[in-house]
Amino acid sequence: MTVIEGNEDHTVDGVRYGGRIGERGSYRAYSKYFRRSDLPEPGDKRDPDGTMMRGGFRSDWKPSDRDSLMVQGGLFRELANVQDEIPILTAPFEQDFANTE
Repeated sequence: MTVIEGNEDHTVDGVRYGGRIGERGSYRAYSKYFRRSDLPEPGDKRDPDGTMMRGGFRSDWKPSDRDSLMVQGGLFRELANVQDEIPILTAPFEQDFANTE
């Protein structure tokens, strides 16, 4: 298990766990969560905080001396709330629009 706190990375938390399955198998699973602070932008603008979560697993098997099998999967999700600027040809020459996807 890891936990990190700071000024730019408000929190980074992670967990990993694994072990053996019988004589010929092993597994591991993990999860990690990040919450980052807003980052400086040109013109003294700031992006809002963002979060990211990821997790996954892996399992290895050796059913015989000749064969092996590995199964793996993962998930990922990020929320950034980044603000995009759209140039326009009349004053004030740009328009902010919040991108929340």
